Amino acid sequence: MATTFRCLCALALTLAACSIGGQFWPDEDLLRAFEAAGPIQPEFDGEQIPKVPAAGGPLLVGAEDVLAVTGLSQALPQGYAVPLKVRVGADGAISVGPLGRMKVEGKTLGAIEAELADAAYPALLRYRPTVLVEVAEASTRRVAVLGSVTKPGYHDLTAANLTLVGALTAAGGILTSPDTTGGARHIRISSAPQSEGEVAVQELLLPVKGLNIPFRDVPLRGGETVEVERWDPSIFTVMGLVRKPGAIQYPRDTEYNLLQAIAMAGGADPGVRPPYATVYRKRLDGTILAVTFGIRGNDYRQAEVVIKPGDVISVQHTYGSWTRQTMSQALGFNIGVFYDPLRNR
Repeated sequence: MATTFRCLCALALTLAACSIGGQFWPDEDLLRAFEAAGPIQPEFDGEQIPKVPAAGGPLLVGAEDVLAVTGLSQALPQGYAVPLKVRVGADGAISVGPLGRMKVEGKTLGAIEAELADAAYPALLRYRPTVLVEVAEASTRRVAVLGSVTKPGYHDLTAANLTLVGALTAAGGILTSPDTTGGARHIRISSAPQSEGEVAVQELLLPVKGLNIPFRDVPLRGGETVEVERWDPSIFTVMGLVRKPGAIQYPRDTEYNLLQAIAMAGGADPGVRPPYATVYRKRLDGTILAVTFGIRGNDYRQAEVVIKPGDVISVQHTYGSWTRQTMSQALGFNIGVFYDPLRNR
């Protein structure tokens, strides 16, 4: 029996020794490269964002809008309805009786009122009139909203809400969910050229705050495609000598160090007490960096190592941990095979 037990132990130790992986102890250069590496994130067009005018401000008249004009009845021949309703043509102009044709597209209501008053006085009226212009019927412009929204598809927006927030509102807003599977990472706005001098496609990439709030509102012209790219929860993976190996979701706006990440996997196996963990991390060029850290004792680096989304943490055996586990298993096997306390009962 003793000979058999010794043979089993020797065989187990031999197999264990052949299975032990190497360690990758870092020098300062490797540590700096490791800290700089990490998951590839979308690149925001930081130079273009400040150039985009903020949404809001006075309402601008657009083509196909119907305007209601009052205050010019004395300057118009009999038979004109009051208020006078005129539609903005495709050329952006309106016709107002003897005042002729006037360009109004892209102008505020106040500016149009002032121009109509200037045209009527003093050519047609002895006193400067008080002109009021209102949008009686707003035209719409179509915008496509795709991705992580409640109602993806084409949406027709009036000039008053022809903005990014207006488009998202028409699409029912960005998807939300209590289990964080909803939300968005960023928003991409693509616009087709509207003049001969523009490039084929213009794109603007905007980050999202809090998963469902755009970084800023952006005015639209119509014809854009707004793509709300879904937020995919980031993960890191812990494998090897831990109680619950596998992929773990990395909460947004949270930072784990190496010991906390291993604790999220149930902690290291207490029966084996592995002393090391190796973290594998991808660089921007696609290469993998592997760095080994101590996870037992007073190694200060174990608490300073920040785990990033995409990292793979491998808690592997050393010769000592393999020996402890193998001896424990061999002893258990030996007792179970050669000793049965109930055999003589």
